[in-house]
Amino acid sequence: MNASIGHVHSRFEEFNDVTYGDLAGLAFPGSPEWSNGLGGRYDFRNGIYLGADAK
Repeated sequence: MNASIGHVHSRFEEFNDVTYGDLAGLAFPGSPEWSNGLGGRYDFRNGIYLGADAK
């Protein structure tokens, strides 16, 4: 079994665009502040393994 958790604090220091305007100080679009995952793996005696994970 394995588990993970992550935290990202993304901000534009400077960003001024004709189309989007001034985005300085705003978070990156599509960037989650928190993320997590869970997974596992089973090893059979014949060398084959089966694993899965979700994020």
